[in-house]
Amino acid sequence: MELNQVLEKKEEISQYLASLVGLHEKALSDVDSASRVTNIRKDITICLNDLCRVNDLLVSHDGLLKREIASLLHDKQDLLDLNERERLLWKERESWHIEQEVDTAHVDYVIDKNAIISISSHYRTSLNKYIESVGAENTTLSSTADLNDKIEDTQNTDSSAGQMLCNYKLLQLSHRQAKSEITKLENLLRDFKKDDKFIEQELKSQSGRIRSEIGNIDFHLSKIEESKVQLMKKIGFESPLTQEKSLSERLFNLRLSDTDENYNERVTINKKNFVHMKDLIELKIDDLQDQLTKNKNESSALVAQRDLWLDSQRKVADLENELITKLRSSAGSKLSPSGMTGMIKSTIQYLNDLIDSSNEKLTTTLISNERDVLFKACEELNTQGPSAPQGNSNATPSRPIDIRKHSKDPKENSSLRQPTHPHS
Repeated sequence: MELNQVLEKKEEISQYLASLVGLHEKALSDVDSASRVTNIRKDITICLNDLCRVNDLLVSHDGLLKREIASLLHDKQDLLDLNERERLLWKERESWHIEQEVDTAHVDYVIDKNAIISISSHYRTSLNKYIESVGAENTTLSSTADLNDKIEDTQNTDSSAGQMLCNYKLLQLSHRQAKSEITKLENLLRDFKKDDKFIEQELKSQSGRIRSEIGNIDFHLSKIEESKVQLMKKIGFESPLTQEKSLSERLFNLRLSDTDENYNERVTINKKNFVHMKDLIELKIDDLQDQLTKNKNESSALVAQRDLWLDSQRKVADLENELITKLRSSAGSKLSPSGMTGMIKSTIQYLNDLIDSSNEKLTTTLISNERDVLFKACEELNTQGPSAPQGNSNATPSRPIDIRKHSKDPKENSSLRQPTHPHS
């Protein structure tokens, strides 16, 4: 049985036993309810035995209370472990975070002398010589109108063919050198573009791997979240996070946590949930510890109650058996009321001693009810006076004496009537 079921059963038994106390008193005062008294006494005994057994179920070394406490301690450790694993996973997840780079962001270069490429411009030497030879104003750098006039002036000067050919050769050399260096630069640029394309492909590949790692972390976080939800249900804790539509929605929100504007709120709720769940578990453990202590203290009291009740019933049954034996053995003679009174008073004294030894209201009430009936029986016997002479066989028998007591044999009637003398 579950703990709650046992606790409910114990409460039901206690309430039923409380109702039997009143029924017990009423039945004892009713002359015509001997069989009812017997059944009530049996029910009282059953209830007391059941309370002892139920309490033993609760407080034994492997009892329900201890098992429930152990279960809650295990739940608490699970909660601590889940929280620690979640904290470490979030920390690991943050380490995989990729910052979005801005185009205008400063680029940090790693200085590597071996990676430095020198670019030559040898064509400028030949070009500069050419410009010095003809003059910058006589090149295409000047305006076209001025250039034509200057060319005519130059042709009218003493410029030799040799000089012009020399200038032409300088231009040819400069042109060849420029083309060669442009080709080198174009090849270098092509290599750069090729490398850049490779870099872009690798970025996509590495980005996919990083997202895969983050997805794996998110998967474990979702499992932790699922375990926490199950733990919440187990301990009866309601969380605002459980109001979301589904676990898939929680996982979706989790994966968008970097951009989700409610992320901080979710983190706060998670922290509060952890604190509240831990507090709830500890409160339940404290409550069960109190119940365990209380039930342990009740154990001896319940056993004492049951033993006192059984002791009183044995004594009442002994009185009944003794009276039956005396009455049946007095063949041809009557048992005097004073003799019966003496036996009853002895039982009353015994019951008084039991009452004095008990601090439990239930036991003292039940035994007091039994004692009070015997008091009334004594009073009734005392009102009858001395018994008739034993030698007169025709004497009228005395009025039957009704003594309320319980026999161990359920078939025997606990209402004893004094038999008449046998006819001679």
